[in-house]
Formats: sequence, C-alpha cells, structure tokens
Amino acid sequence: MNTRLFLVLIFSIFFTSLSYTQESDGTVQFRGKVKEFETNIPLLGVNVYVADDPTNGTSTSKTGSFKLQVKSLPAQIVVSFIGYETDTIVFDNPNRSFKTIILNPDVFTLPGIEITAKLKLDRLSDRLFSIRDFLMLEHEQILYLKKEGDFRGWELILATLDGVVLDTFSLRKQFIRSPESLHLSCFGNIHLLTDYGAFQMNIEENQIVLGEGVSLRKFDRLVLPCVGASDKFVYFERKLYRGMSSQFEIADKAGTFRRPFAVISDDEQLGRYEEDQFYASLYEELETAKIDFQMDNKLRNTHRQFQLEMKFRNRLFQEGMDIPFFHIGDSLVLLNYYDHIIQFFDEAGNYDSKKEQRIDFHLNKKWEKVIYDEISRKLYAVFNSSKGKYISEISLHTGEVMNPLHFECVFIRKIIVHDDFLYLLHGETYERNWVLYKVKF
Repeated sequence: MNTRLFLVLIFSIFFTSLSYTQESDGTVQFRGKVKEFETNIPLLGVNVYVADDPTNGTSTSKTGSFKLQVKSLPAQIVVSFIGYETDTIVFDNPNRSFKTIILNPDVFTLPGIEITAKLKLDRLSDRLFSIRDFLMLEHEQILYLKKEGDFRGWELILATLDGVVLDTFSLRKQFIRSPESLHLSCFGNIHLLTDYGAFQMNIEENQIVLGEGVSLRKFDRLVLPCVGASDKFVYFERKLYRGMSSQFEIADKAGTFRRPFAVISDDEQLGRYEEDQFYASLYEELETAKIDFQMDNKLRNTHRQFQLEMKFRNRLFQEGMDIPFFHIGDSLVLLNYYDHIIQFFDEAGNYDSKKEQRIDFHLNKKWEKVIYDEISRKLYAVFNSSKGKYISEISLHTGEVMNPLHFECVFIRKIIVHDDFLYLLHGETYERNWVLYKVKF
C-alpha cells in the first residue's frame, strides 16, 4: 500500500468517527425528542420503533427524549402515540442522528353515538330570578344562592332534587351583602363566601341556620386547603410558588402527624418564576448597595425596564394549578395533567404505580374540566363545542374517554353530576339570567 492511499484511508476513518457515533456492535444510535404540535410540550410514553423490526423500539421519557439503536441504514423510524397522527422518519444520514419530532393531534372524535332526540332539560328554578351558585347536599337536597330584584335581594334556597322549595333564608334581613359563592368543605360543612368573610351554615330539620362568620384570610388558611377526608385521615393541598406547584399532604384526625405524599409542578412556569426571582434579587442588591443611579442612567433604565417586565410576566402566569383530587372507594385519585397520568394512592398516601393510567384528553383544545359523581363513583370530562357541550366518562382502567353525551347549552356557569343526573346553571337571556336545570343521562 502506497503512502498516499494509506493517508486517505486514515483520514476517511478519522472523519467518519467524528461524524457519528457507532456502537461496538455495529449499530448506530438515533436520538430525538417528541413534542406536541399545538402546545410544544414534550410527550411522555410515545412509542418509537424500527418499521421493519417492531421489537426494536423504545418510548420517550418525561422530557420527550428517546434513544434507539439502529442496526443498518437507511431505516424507517415509526413514531406513534394515542390521539396523535403516526409519523415515519427516514434515518439515512448518520451525521444527522438527532431529530426533534412534532406530532399533530389526530382529529378528535368522541366515540360514535347517535342522537335521536334532544335531551330533555327539566327546569328547577324560576326564570324571574338569577342563581349565583348551588351545592348538592346530603339527604337529596340542593342549596342555591339567588337574587330576585332589588327589593327581595339575595336569598338562600333549600330545595329537593326536583326543585320543591323547603326553606328560604333572606340575607338582606341578616345584613349580609355582596355574597359570592357557596363552599362545601371536606368535612361536609357549608360556607357562604362574601367579599369580606365566610359564614358557616347548618341544615336543621329542613331549615337553614346561619352560624358564625370568619375572615376570608382565616377561611383560606384553615378551611380551603382541606380537599378530602376518610375515617382515619385528612388530606390537604398546599399551593407553592404562587400556585405553580401543588403539594398534597396527609394527616391523621388526631393531628399527631402531617406529611406530603404527592408533589405536582408546572416545571416550565416554575423555571421562569425561579429565573425571575434570581434576577430580582440581584437588582435588589444593587438598590441596597446605594449605587448612584443619577450617575449611571443606563443602569437605572435597565432596572426600571426589568421591574416593568417582571410585572408583565407575572400577569401571564397561571393563577394556579388545577389538580383535581378525588376520594374514590379506598383510593385517592389525582389527575396529573403535567405528567399526563392518573395517579392512585391508598388511603394512607402510599403510591400504587400498578394502577397508573396514561391520559391525553386534556390536550384537546375543547376540553374544559373534570367532574365527579360521588354516588356512582364515576369521573367525567367536559368538552366545549359550537352547539353546546359534551360530557364523557373517563375510564379509570384505561384513561380513555367514552360514552359521550351532548346537550345544547352554550352559556353554562357551573355543572355538577349527581347520581347520573346533570345539574347545571344555564344563562338564557342577554342579561344572563342564570337558571338551574336538571338533565338525565
């Protein structure tokens, strides 16, 4: 072999080794990250495999990343995920062994149903007054807050599930003004919330009895964090980092211990928050160092610009994470939208990974909320549509939505599902006179 040919061969081997990584077994590593098209969030659990050899596959991590060993080139890499269009990537250039893959949501279609007639809406309240809020109580009763003109003002109404009024309680006579909503605590206590305080109420022999009032600050600190209770334990949700992280805690009813059993965070928003806090502390040090801003206009303007940007970015932050918590049978159920899973814990707060289920219905733009029927122990997802709403049961065994039900009510303030009946506030007129309706599934 002459010297020139030897040098060319050595250069080719050296250049190839710099271009891509070839494993000792002769395979080539293909890496990538899978994201969702509309939200640009990483997708967890996406299937990635070689088309000719489905056994040679992997799935994406929490960050959407994956690594796949390819035996020979060119190779067709299939990327598939429930609810998204399957994509096929041709990997034929070892110098380009990393790729960001964007999956498009499949056209969302609820399971096929045939609607032969409109659902019958049974009106439970008079159209002459407007209802602000309502609760489902024990003993098959409804409590709602309504206003009828300026003379009668705000009143609390106790009624049966068929709308028969059992008692009327005038807030005007009690000098209670500006009522906002009703709240049912984890222990079953009823509270009337106003813009300045919270009043506890009791139902005694079908009569509404008003109890003592506390400040909103005390209510938010003592009552609101409690999200559930069992025979032995009480469960709390504590908001951290301006609501960008939720820590769920368990305590025994004797109060001898309290410990966290689940933490769910919005990592993207939390990262922005921590970055802002870091720079804010730096500028605070500049101020406390008594730097002469008059002598350095550039530094002063930079400081002022950052303060304005901080206020603007904080307004863009979500008001808080919404992590639904449900006590279903002997399990605690958390819908973790940020990791796209349903998480299960026993009543003592121990995680049961075997029951964990993947979910993707919340990625649909039309998805609105999740509601729970405590009687039938079923979860439902509510979707918006141009002609009303869809409500679909969520399978706790598969994480899929099924059995959709459509009802033509567009302007809805609140929905509660109780014993396979929907109870909803629907705004009927231009002024939004909110009327209470009952709908059979």
